[in-house]
Amino acid sequence: MLEAQYGRPMELDVVKYTLDDEYYTRKIILRPQGADAIVEVGVVRLNFRFMSKEVREEILKRETPLGAILIRHKVLRKVEPRWY
Repeated sequence: MLEAQYGRPMELDVVKYTLDDEYYTRKIILRPQGADAIVEVGVVRLNFRFMSKEVREEILKRETPLGAILIRHKVLRKVEPRWY
């Protein structure tokens, strides 16, 4: 969605992450490629028990926005903004 809105790929900056057993948490910043403007700041907590090894490995590379990975692999997801 963000790529379509801004007309270019998003750059992912993982500010902080933790991996505790099967739980993975990360804080991220997304920017349009080549721009300084921040378009999203987010925190997510995932339970890897419900994902394939392939999806887990791709997420742990911290190279691609999470939404793009989950959509590509058809992982069931529910996104709820909590704070603005």
